[in-house]
Amino acid sequence: MIYTVFDLLKQARENYPDKKGIIQLPGKEISYLEVYESVLKFSAYLKAIGIKKGDRIGIYLPNCIEHIIAIFAAAKIGAVFVSININSVEMQIEHILNNCGIKLLILDASDYNKVSRGVRSTDLKHFITTGDICQGADSFEEILNSYASDNEICTAIDQDLASIIYTSGSTGKAKGIMITHSNLVMGAKIVSDYLKITKEERILSVLPFNFDYGLNQLLSSFLNSSTIVMKWPFTFFEIPSIIENYSITGLAGIPTIWVQLMQNRYIEKFNYRSLRYVTNSGGKIPDKYVDKMQSIFKDTEIFLMYGLTEGFRCTYLDPSEINSKKSSIGKAIPNTEVFVVNENNELCKPFEHGELVYRGPNTALGYWGDEEATRKVFRPNPFSPPQLLNSERVVYSGDIVYSDEEGYLYFVGRKGGMIKSKGFRISPTEIEEVLYKHPSIFECAVVGVKDSEIEEKIVACVKIKEGHTFDEKDIRSFCAGKLPVYMMPQEFVVREEMPKTSTGKIDRVSLLAAL
Repeated sequence: MIYTVFDLLKQARENYPDKKGIIQLPGKEISYLEVYESVLKFSAYLKAIGIKKGDRIGIYLPNCIEHIIAIFAAAKIGAVFVSININSVEMQIEHILNNCGIKLLILDASDYNKVSRGVRSTDLKHFITTGDICQGADSFEEILNSYASDNEICTAIDQDLASIIYTSGSTGKAKGIMITHSNLVMGAKIVSDYLKITKEERILSVLPFNFDYGLNQLLSSFLNSSTIVMKWPFTFFEIPSIIENYSITGLAGIPTIWVQLMQNRYIEKFNYRSLRYVTNSGGKIPDKYVDKMQSIFKDTEIFLMYGLTEGFRCTYLDPSEINSKKSSIGKAIPNTEVFVVNENNELCKPFEHGELVYRGPNTALGYWGDEEATRKVFRPNPFSPPQLLNSERVVYSGDIVYSDEEGYLYFVGRKGGMIKSKGFRISPTEIEEVLYKHPSIFECAVVGVKDSEIEEKIVACVKIKEGHTFDEKDIRSFCAGKLPVYMMPQEFVVREEMPKTSTGKIDRVSLLAAL
């Protein structure tokens, strides 16, 4: 039976010991048996230096074999793994280290001096480096070469804390979302169910493991004894050739990735016959790029999904509905329930805007050390009988959605991200959808800038495609027939690059700060 994250590896090793579990490009392959043996050695080391059940272990690495070994070793001994985005700066790393009291940090040798000298932490006692040997740190490679294997007993149970996933911090300092073994295992099982993942898959991992969506790919791959393929460093433009050359069957992305891929002038020159499915989460893909994905990935199922880390995965649109419901985020994933409620906690009628509320086995424990924030988001189920004594908590997402008469959900915008202008509450997503259709616009983000005590000015930040020039008059003329007057941007700001959060989304807070 699978109860914990470590059990996922244990089952894969028992069923397919010699199968390639991980391919790390270029040139590294490792079987499930080799992963398992490395995890036992690394867990023996963790115990030897005094890491105990519940202790937090930081992993500041890209997606790589060492990162995966560290995740499963921490899970085996009941420690808590905290994957830190590789693009984080010292201030962000320091916040995470101190916020959850990380005792051990694993990082590449090239980052060791920057972090060990530039980051202050009272709890951090040990460093491990990959690559070159560094004074003051243990070597990951030497640990695996010198330690004997630990026993095979996992000391965690399914309700134990397995990981703390830090948000991108778009609304302030990053908050640590507490995820149990059960959350992670159930998330992998549910996603594997509707994606129909099997042991034959070769899943290309381009999303970082500190992102719940990227971590779910890893765990789904191990659950099904599939093969996960990784490369670091890489560019989005390499993805088509990797799909063709390594017979990739599954690929997950976010809108930024899909937009850039579809704008690649060579995208049609590659063979995608092996690609069985692709998925999107983390925001809406503009319709014209969904159309192009359908034309490029002709034999591939396209799953449009929605999720939030607090609930891990939430909804998906069945590929058979993509033409008729292209703008929808679908319905609740298996074994979960989604409500749309108004401010009085009443169910919304079809087409009435309300907040998405998630209920299911992937509901996280809350925010590490932040009782106030936890109470705001993780609340009692408003539809439970009073006899249950508010024993069940659900996630209030902060996202505004609506459902149609068939129950399909549509994303409108963040509860706090709506723009109030000319007496209307306006969704930036609706304006962005129109702007993305203009032939000169590569990326865009619409924000509201305070214009008076109660009004905001609509500002469109745009990045122009290579070979095109910015023509505000032409863009305004293009939008005039597609947007009502009150939704027309009052100002355009051209940017060479869009700031991004650690998960690759456009960072609206940074955009606002720069205006």
